[in-house]
This record gives sequence, C-alpha cells and structure tokens, in this order.
Amino acid sequence: MSVAYATAPGRNVRMAGLPSACPAPELRAHTRLDPYWDGVWSLGAQGSWVSEDIARRQVAAGLGHLPAHLAADADRAWSRMFDPVVLERRLDLLGVLDSWRTVTSEQIAAFTGHGKVASGRSIDMAELFQTGLADVGIFTNALLGGRNADRASLYRPSRTNAFRDRVEPQLSYAEWLSVTGGSPFESGGQFDRHNILTAELALRAAEWCDLGMVVGEKTSSVDLLGHSGLGLPPAIGSQRAADATFIRPDGVRIAVEVTASAGASFDRKVRRWAELLDTRRMRDSGLVVVFVVAERPDKKIGGRDARSSVLKAVASAVRDYPGVSFDRTASRMFVADWREWFPSQGMVSEDFLTLTCDRPSGPAIEPWERASLVDVFDVPFEPADDAAFTAVLDQVGALRSVPFWMRRGAGRSPEVWPIAVTEAGFDRIPVPPLTRPESSAFKPFGEGTGAAGDVRAPRRLRMNR
Repeated sequence: MSVAYATAPGRNVRMAGLPSACPAPELRAHTRLDPYWDGVWSLGAQGSWVSEDIARRQVAAGLGHLPAHLAADADRAWSRMFDPVVLERRLDLLGVLDSWRTVTSEQIAAFTGHGKVASGRSIDMAELFQTGLADVGIFTNALLGGRNADRASLYRPSRTNAFRDRVEPQLSYAEWLSVTGGSPFESGGQFDRHNILTAELALRAAEWCDLGMVVGEKTSSVDLLGHSGLGLPPAIGSQRAADATFIRPDGVRIAVEVTASAGASFDRKVRRWAELLDTRRMRDSGLVVVFVVAERPDKKIGGRDARSSVLKAVASAVRDYPGVSFDRTASRMFVADWREWFPSQGMVSEDFLTLTCDRPSGPAIEPWERASLVDVFDVPFEPADDAAFTAVLDQVGALRSVPFWMRRGAGRSPEVWPIAVTEAGFDRIPVPPLTRPESSAFKPFGEGTGAAGDVRAPRRLRMNR
C-alpha cells in the first residue's frame, strides 16, 4: 500500500490538496468539471451530438448555424494534418478517442497534455471535426450556456472511414500502432455517461493511486486479459471487454467495470467474469475485477438500490464459481461505490487513494470485507515470471491513449520499425552501394563516429518518441 496517504481510513480530503502525479497543475482533477456531481446528466445519459456531415446538411437546410469555433476549412484541415508540427498532437487526440470512446474537452486535454484543447474551442478539435474524424457534442441542458459551457464540450470518434481511407495510409507502422493499439480505429460503444465516468475514474486513479498504468476499453478485452494475452488460444466469437484496466507496478491487471444499475444482463456479465477467474489462476493471469457502482446522484424514487443488487450478483457468482482453496474467486472480485470514493464535488475518500473496496472473501456469517486493490498483502501476486507481467507497462506505455505522464520513453518501449526491415529480407537498414567505393572511407549506415552515437531511426518510425 502506498504510504503517501497513511492517515485515518476513509477520511475525506480535498482533491486540490493532494500530491499529484500529473505534472501540469492546470490539467489536474480538481480543475475539471465533475461529470458525476455537477448535474450534467439532467436528461438521460446521452449527450447531444453533431457530425461534420449532419452539421453541413442542417446548415444547408437553414436549421442552424455552425459555431464559429468549429468553422474550420476542411481542405485546409486535411492539408495541415500531416504537417510535422501538427501531426503528433492530432495523433495523440485520435488515440484517446479510439480507446476511451467518449471524453470531455478537459479530459482529452488531461490524457494528452495538450492544455489548449481543454477550452473546447481549439483549432485541433475543429479540424478533426471538419475532416470527419471526430464528432462534437454537448451535455443537454435546459439552462442558458454558462461560463464553463465550452469546457464541457464532448468528443467521440466519427462513424466514418476517414481514418482508414485518408489517415492510416500516410502513417508509419509505429504511428498507427501507437494510435490504435494494433486493431482498427473505430467508434466503438457510445454510452456517453458511462464512458465519461470511466475516463474520469481512470484519470483520477492515474493521478493519485499507486499504479503503473491505466488503459481504456480497447486494450481491456477479455481476450487480452484472459486468453491470447496469456499465451492461450484466443477467445472465439467474443468481443467483450472491461471498461478500463488499471495495472499495478507488479503487473496485476485490475479489470474495471462501471455500472449505474443492475439487472439480468449485468448478472450475466458478473457470472462471465467469475467463470473466467475460476479457470485462471492468479499466478498465471494476475487478473482481478472491480465493479464500480455509479448510480445517478439525483435518483429519488423507487427501484432497488444498485449497490445492493451488485453485491448480491457478485456473491451469487462466486458461490457458483468458487475457484480453488488456495485461489478463491471471492478474493479477486471487488465492489466499490462512486459516492463512497468521491462523496461530493471536489472531495475524495482516502479509500480511493488505496483503491479500497469490498469483496466477499470473509467468513460465511459476514462475507463482505474491506481490502485494497493496490496492497500486495491484501491482493498478493507471485507469478512464475515477474518480467512477463511487468513488460506490459512498457508495451502499453507506448500508446497515445494513456495519460501523458505515464507514457514510456527513452528506450523503454519496444521498437517495431525493424519488423519492416526484416520482412523486406534485410538484417539491417539497406544502404545503396557507393559508385566509387575505392575513394571513400565508408562506414556502415548509422554507425557512430567519434563522440557521436549510432544514428536512430527517424522519429516517425519510432515508438520511443
């Protein structure tokens, strides 16, 4: 357990007063709109969206006017896309959209470190909108726009082929991999409240908790966590994924599922996770699961309490899929409540700082007990090969979708450009023959001379940017 917050358990503290891993004070959690407590979901759980295509049609039909901050020229936007000054920034933004699906302007700024995007009026997002790469949305609101309305802008990937047809062919393999994680760029599941709360939870965990990495839904598939990612046959016919994965410094994977309610479909989800844990030993997978209940804070009437229903579903699942005596499923399934971790706007419980929540691992008379997900005594992990589990920190640390302060560099991420050289039939970068070799003091291409080291691959071919 991290000792930085060794004070009274469960004490609530102000976010603004916490030590932070985020190096940019203006991008920290306490500066952002609170997507849970600030009343932004006044009507349902979806934002109001517009794509470039729909915007153009509505303007032509006289149904509305395009806001000035989105009125970028599409041709100029495409001409600027691969400008070296712009490209890195745009790929960072696209990487976040591809992995986290739906984010606010403040969240995407926090993930990427590009602070100007937080304003909701950046030229970067305007040009991604005009090129059909990103949709723009707002929280539905019966009130007139306030001073922070622009900072509450929403973004998601557009349901177009613009990335596949016009961006991807111009990228190096390393650039494409750093954006997409190795699978096609897509809009994915668009559940606005759910996605935005998940992104906020991940940013807060990355800022304050003792974690090695946080990754989004796209890199949290059940196949990666429990099948092919463990060297086993891939999961056939399943596209299931956790909402996010928190990775401890020792390689433990904490699959995160955020839910606002419970029902038959949720019960089935819980049972599938329990069944997976029942067949995957902790030492072989490093996998645990936490269900975070994020019931609407304004819920006033009727219905079952979501947290009670989630607890019941988890308790039932672990009875049916108990694991083995030395590796109980009950010790690897957790339940947390958003309102306990974040009791009000601007406040956080110290239980969140240690990711302390409940699991049904106690005695039959009182099965629910408190445990910390980051405490190596509460959740021990002794893999046969430590390096096999910690290597993921460097691998996913090359992705543009992870918080910018967690990204790996300086040679820590694996390079992929040699793959292209090998596939072309060479064991090194090929060098054209000299026309007059007898008159030249020739050295192999890239070899250092004197105080100069060996030449590195061009920046756009490197994962270590």
